[in-house]
Parts: sequence; structure tokens; C-alpha cells
Amino acid sequence: MRSVKSTGGLTRGRGMGEAQRAQWLLFMPTLVEYNQAMQTFTDTGYQTSDQHVDMSRSRMEKDNKDVNVLCDFLKDRDPFILHDKTLRNIETGMIADNDANADAAKSIGEKTIQSMAGQLVSEISFKRKDQVVPLDIKGTSNRNVTQFSQIDPPQLMFQRLTAVGSETLNTTAELFQYELSSFPSSMFEANGLLKQAAKATLGEAIGSSTGGYVPGQGGPTPAGMSRVFMVTNLCPNVYPNQNWCNQGTGPYGNGHNDYGYVAHFDLENGASQISHLGWNNPEVTWEIVNCHGSNTPTDGMYQQCQCAHHAIGYVSCEQKCHGSPRMFNGKRCASTTRYNDYHKGACGCGPASGDSQFSWNHDHFVTAPNQMFFDEGNSGWCGQRCGKCVKLTTTGGYVPGQGGPTPAGMSRVFMVTNLCPNVYPNQNWCNQGTGPNGNGHNDFGYVAHFDLENGASQISHLGWNNPEVTWEIVGCHGSNTPTDGMYQQCQCAHHGKRSLNETTNGSEN
Repeated sequence: MRSVKSTGGLTRGRGMGEAQRAQWLLFMPTLVEYNQAMQTFTDTGYQTSDQHVDMSRSRMEKDNKDVNVLCDFLKDRDPFILHDKTLRNIETGMIADNDANADAAKSIGEKTIQSMAGQLVSEISFKRKDQVVPLDIKGTSNRNVTQFSQIDPPQLMFQRLTAVGSETLNTTAELFQYELSSFPSSMFEANGLLKQAAKATLGEAIGSSTGGYVPGQGGPTPAGMSRVFMVTNLCPNVYPNQNWCNQGTGPYGNGHNDYGYVAHFDLENGASQISHLGWNNPEVTWEIVNCHGSNTPTDGMYQQCQCAHHAIGYVSCEQKCHGSPRMFNGKRCASTTRYNDYHKGACGCGPASGDSQFSWNHDHFVTAPNQMFFDEGNSGWCGQRCGKCVKLTTTGGYVPGQGGPTPAGMSRVFMVTNLCPNVYPNQNWCNQGTGPNGNGHNDFGYVAHFDLENGASQISHLGWNNPEVTWEIVGCHGSNTPTDGMYQQCQCAHHGKRSLNETTNGSEN
């Protein structure tokens, strides 16, 4: 209707009268045929679907967050304690005595209505005793709420202690060497209200280190000092390091050195940087973190080292996959990038008469994996894994300088319809020397790489910025994943896609 009402449209700025409406209605059957013919000619389609606002992803996330907040609130303030029959405020903990009757408001109201029956309006009067007494009413007597009460007036308590002390103690000075108070002054203000918690002090205590040391090998060091160190050297299990560096297992095992520690760190002190901290071989806790901190080397500095791209590739602090091959949560890892073109690709998923794509090969979840994943025989057309589907799950990591943070745990299923060849500009990503089940890897240490079609911004809409992922071969089922029926349109439909046994965790037959 917008084109009908706009200037220069059907109405030509003259308004929408009966003649214009009739003309528009008579044209509709013909225009529908034109529209359908254009969609068929361009191999595109236009579809709409109803979507309730409450079914949107942002609304569901907000609802889940609100439910969790409510559950956390009720977890510490259970209103359904069977043995507790008192009337209380579950938020503040205020407990009412027998005068408070807010829980009987309905019966009190019904009784008041009954007392008004048969009376004139001018004769009706309401008495205070017939009103509901709420939990938080503030009267002069404070009779309805149990309040904090002092033990004795301070002056009377002082006199009593003096009388008792003079008879039972040799000197009353012993009695008054401590602060006198009718309530715990460390917990309560002078008005009887609880003091607020010192949260900063609590946080400092939680984050503190041990403050200990090995007797005869170090000295006292202030607790709670934290620094981030980068691993650039080795403490070998040879003289004179045997006592310190002779752990028999990795840091997550139970092997330990002569002093009982599963790990040992020899700290470089070439510029007295450790001495300036006041550290004298302290006992410490450890955890692997990102390389950010005062005087901590950066990832860019490490790139200058000879081992920066050694073995399985440089593992930065932003990458979550480790080992050889790279693994995360027991699954093999892969790198990802994005591409956007209009070619049918190396699996022939487009009209046979040209090089254009089928529409689903442009806007669905499809991928161009590295050469050795596409076909381990180095074929560039109709590879052995054409039409197969892989489930990619983000780890939360990424290759520094090549991507950005992406939330962990996001899974999508992609179909293989194209190839990422080991030629410029793909050599760094797609130069694996073995298949995905071998140990060959690209320059960033991954045994597989997936270039993801982003023709309709379907990857950008996910918020994926070249994330690090785990992968597994699965059936072609998923939101916006091409179906097996769609793949049957491709020229390579009867060349690749070997049978898949989904009952063996995605193994290939």
C-alpha cells in the first residue's frame, strides 16, 4: 500500500478516492502474475511469516534474566517455611506481632461491608479498630513490630557493673578495660540498626594470596599481591633444579616437587623487577589468564620470538583451544573466516548453464572448508565432503588481529558447498597438509578451517567475528541449514557426500 499512497505512485499526489481504489484492485491479478514471473526468472523468492514480539531472541533473553533474578531473590528469602507461622516481610526480614493483620485484609473488608448493610450513607462511620493494621505501620508505641531493644540504659548498666565488680574483682579496672555497650557495637549502629557490610574489605580478602613460603628457601612476603607473568623459558629437571622442577605430571595432575607443589615458576629478576616487589621466593596460587598487566609482555612482543609459530602454531591468550591437535571440551578445533560471492562453488550448487548460485547457496549456512577437509585427494571439484554438514560451536576465542570476541557456546550447522584452496590469499588459513583427522595444521595451529558464506549477512547477524570453533560432522538439520533435498540440485550431488552414521558421533563411513 505504500507505493499506492506515495507521491508519483498510483494516486500521483491527488489522494485516494474511489476511482483509485478500483484501479488498484483491478490491476492486482495482473501484477501478481508479473511478480511471480520475475521471481521465477531471477530465481529468488519473497516470503513472510508471523512472529510474535514475545518470541524474539532479545525478549526471551530478558524474560530468562528476570526469572533468574526472581529465583535468586526467593532462594534466600523462602516464603514457604512451614514451621514459621509469623507474618514477616521476606525482603527486609521485619516480623510483625499479633496486632498486624494485613494477611486478613479480605475478611476484614467483608466484615466492614456487612456492617454497612441496611444503613444510610450519613449513618455509616468507620472506627480505627476495624481497619487493617499493616506490617510497616509507624505508631508511637511500635506495638505491631518486634524492634531491637537495648538491654539496659547505659547509666543503669554502668552502676550495676560497678556494684558487681567491687565485690567480685580485686580491681574494677579489669572490668572496664573493654568498651561497654548494650549491643554489639561492631555489628550495630547506636540507633540499633545493622551496620552496612564493608564489601571492599571482603573483596580484598577473597582475592589475597597465601603469604607463605618454604622455610629456609624464602621469607615472608605480603599476602594478596598479584602479577601476570609470560612463559618464555624452562626450568629443566637437572642440577640445581631437581628439588623444585621435578614434578612427574602436568600442572593438573598430582605430581609434585620435593616441597609438595604441582608447579614451580622461576622468575626472571634481571632488572631486579622481582626484588622491587619485595618478593622473597613466596608461595603463590596460579591460574592461566590473558597476557594483560603492568610490566607483563604483550602478545605483540611474543611474536618476535622464534617459537611464536613453532609446532602447532602460536597459542595466544585469546585462543581457547590447546594441545596437538588443538582441542576444546574434547572436540577438535577450527578457525573461521567469512566470504561473499555469487559463484556456485566447487560443489556445483548453481544452474548448470552458468556460474551463478542457487539462492539458498547464498543466504543459508554454507561453508568453503580448507582443501584437505574438502577432499583429501586434492580434488578441486566435487570433493568427497561436498554436501556434508558440520556443526560449528564457538569457544569464545579468536585469533588476535584476525577476529574478535564472540560469545561461547553458539552452535550452527553448515553445509559444505565450496572450497577454500591453498592459494593466495588463503595460504595462512587453508594450508593444512593432512585431512581433518590428522595433525596437519594451518599457520594458526588448526587442523581445519571453514570460510563461511556471508552473502546475505547471515554470519554478521549472528555476531560472529571470525571466531574459533569446535567442529563435528552431523546430519543436515538446523535453522537456515540447507536440506539434503536442496543439495540434490547441485551438479556434484552424486559425487561427494559419502554416507554418514550419525549414531557414532558424526563419524564417516
